Amino acid sequence: YHIVTDQYPSKGNMIEKDSIIELKSEGDIQVPNLINMDIDEALKLLEDNNIEYELKNKNKYIESQSVNSGEILNKGSKLVITAKEKK
Repeated sequence: YHIVTDQYPSKGNMIEKDSIIELKSEGDIQVPNLINMDIDEALKLLEDNNIEYELKNKNKYIESQSVNSGEILNKGSKLVITAKEKK
């Protein structure tokens, strides 16, 4: 179980039927945009923010990430990143 710490839209707002409500819980992390970032900078950013990751290869620049920037990575989940040789 997780404790809900925030939600969007916030309490009291009206939404349409079948709308998506985003919940944030303790330990959840908002994923940064790593695309085209230098691999060393990207890994430092992930480590500084305690984001667990799996690196598919060790090229120079980030090509893709398994969770889009701005989305929430649940505590205990891994971000899978792939690097490429050139920007």
